[in-house]
Amino acid sequence: MSSSVDIQAAQAWCADFVAQRPSNVTRLAGLLPAAKRPLFYPAYCAMRVIDDEVDDVFLALADSRRDAERPGVARRVEQWRNDAVESLQGRYVTTDDTDDARIFVAMNATLGRSNMGTDAFHGLANAMQRDVAERPLAMWDEFLDYTEGAAVAPAAVFVFILAAKVKRDGTLTCQFEQTLCGLCPPSRDLQLPCAYSARSQGRCGTRAPAPDPAG
Repeated sequence: MSSSVDIQAAQAWCADFVAQRPSNVTRLAGLLPAAKRPLFYPAYCAMRVIDDEVDDVFLALADSRRDAERPGVARRVEQWRNDAVESLQGRYVTTDDTDDARIFVAMNATLGRSNMGTDAFHGLANAMQRDVAERPLAMWDEFLDYTEGAAVAPAAVFVFILAAKVKRDGTLTCQFEQTLCGLCPPSRDLQLPCAYSARSQGRCGTRAPAPDPAG
């Protein structure tokens, strides 16, 4: 079974989606080399779509509505997770003509040809499921796990794209032990995303240190 969504049309849709949502992140993405922007666009779209559905739509409902819709939203997050993983592994196929299909077809054709792995998208899905369940962050480790998915994972994807090399055949590779980990000591802001990204490829055996609450 092949996708009914044209790859170039899907990539153009993602680029338009990003252009309509100006932010510091999307402006920064505009500074990426032209060959890397199609890698960023579908990843941003995928993460933005599920985050908006959970935070801006579901969590904005009245308590009774949230209770009624919680199981369906949780299933939606899991379907998003499955589609993201399939596309990152280059195995996504669909006959749908939906926004999700366009996003994951574009990601399948770009990051699906990379060695980035799926940890960042699992991390975000886990964070979204915590939001859907409205589970409190009672312990410091729970806070770290949540932020690793909700904040660090998207940053890790961007850092991966920034550091990766696009080969002539369109494949994308990045050796984090030579690029990202070397950035960590002078910049605490990069410690979590760098360690997260390196660990997702099995190249870093240590957990990033917890930020100092005192600043």
